[in-house]
Amino acid sequence: MRVAVVGAGGFIGRHLIEALTVRADEVVAISSKSADAFDQRTGILVDRPPSDRPIDALVYLAQSPHYREVPAQAPHLWGVNVVSAIKAAEWARRCGATCIIYASTGNVYEPSFSAHTEAGPVRRDDWYALSKAHAEEALWLMPDIRATSVRLFGVYGPGQRDKLIPNLARTIARDERIHLHGHPTDRDDRDGLRLSLTYVDDVVRALLQVIIGKAGPALNVAGPEVLSIRDIARTIGDRIGVPPVFTTDPEPRACDLVADNAMVSALVGGAFTAFSAGIIPTIDELRNCP
Repeated sequence: MRVAVVGAGGFIGRHLIEALTVRADEVVAISSKSADAFDQRTGILVDRPPSDRPIDALVYLAQSPHYREVPAQAPHLWGVNVVSAIKAAEWARRCGATCIIYASTGNVYEPSFSAHTEAGPVRRDDWYALSKAHAEEALWLMPDIRATSVRLFGVYGPGQRDKLIPNLARTIARDERIHLHGHPTDRDDRDGLRLSLTYVDDVVRALLQVIIGKAGPALNVAGPEVLSIRDIARTIGDRIGVPPVFTTDPEPRACDLVADNAMVSALVGGAFTAFSAGIIPTIDELRNCP
């Protein structure tokens, strides 16, 4: 197969391209950090296509780095997350692609303490979530092509930076306090946010199955484990040899971030990497990085 990967230089993109290469697929790698592909000021994909040769599938992984800087950087957020995704999809359609995969997020769902199913309502009161929802809905309207939004939950693994797991590891290594927010109504729940975690290799396996299979319009990509921040921090602390220090904030959390992973489990055959196993190469790589 010939697969175009937009966001090729990112965390998931690098792992996906490695897997596609091992599988002997031809990859068209497009980096959102390249001025030849994206306008760095607006975040919009250039009009000049990277190739007019036929492709079989498009995987759109590009993310605006300014998702925390809204509304000031909302135009860039929409440029990368929405406008460029639509432009890439139309280019892929013209090149004969039969499949578009769009990297969305579990944060697209309305806040809840229950597990999110793919049919659950999405939120429209958050800039980042709204940009993803707009892109999902636009891509589903593309004619003559199957578009699947993969809603990613708690992705981690070697090579990741400035996300939950590496940030927690840094906090623990520095002997800094980890703030836990309790449940608003359950006084026994004082372990902090509960979330589904997904090792990056499992994300890649799911993406490969979506490329060659028939997934629906939306697919939660998440492992079966649901861990609290306290659970995650203790596992990391055991690996690095530093016990985490916790403090409980008086302000309760607004929600958890848990996925119903029945659909993706059926797609990949139910095998997922346990956090206790996935954290080993993740922490080891962080130790070895400059």
